[in-house]
Amino acid sequence: MAGAADDEEHAYRQQMRLVEQWRDRADTRFLRYGALSLSVLTAACGLAVSAHYRSALRLRSHGLLTSLAPVMAIPAASAGVSHHAFIVRDLLLFETACPVCLNVRAVGIQLGFSVLLPVVMGTISNFHLAEQKMTYALPPLAHDRRAWAAAWRRLSRPLARPLALLAALNAACAAFVTHREATEFYSLLEKHDREQRWKRLNADRGRPPAHPQ
Repeated sequence: MAGAADDEEHAYRQQMRLVEQWRDRADTRFLRYGALSLSVLTAACGLAVSAHYRSALRLRSHGLLTSLAPVMAIPAASAGVSHHAFIVRDLLLFETACPVCLNVRAVGIQLGFSVLLPVVMGTISNFHLAEQKMTYALPPLAHDRRAWAAAWRRLSRPLARPLALLAALNAACAAFVTHREATEFYSLLEKHDREQRWKRLNADRGRPPAHPQ
């Protein structure tokens, strides 16, 4: 088991080295920056969710950084790391033969971190601040869960349509980035293989290696 894991890690590092050291950076743009772009999009979604709850709860400038950190930073970092771990790594190691399955997984990961997690974290952090700063009369969760849930639904209802649009945007971006990552990777392998064959051919002929046209 340990040997198989070591072989897998070695293969992954070899593939990443090929991506990072490829001479034409334009050929690997999405493989290098795709996860980062999804992180940025997730952070923007977290900002939109937090801004809604802060406005609804009349928080103004109270605990601005405190409320933004869990709604923006945590989901953004999680989205980027998860995309690289479960999509890019999978792609580089040829673990999933079904491209549609990989796209569905990428969309699910992105929606979870860009829509679901910000709503959960935004609710927790901003509702706690509103109770602490007494900017909005919220029923206590410990004593009246139904009233608290009703208050949450009332405050969250205006967010439903923007969230649907954000979900559609994130799903489209995740699917597009994953498709482009796969396209770049297979194109990169083809170019690398062609280069290696060209070098072997030149070596057999006794010529110095040159890049194929």
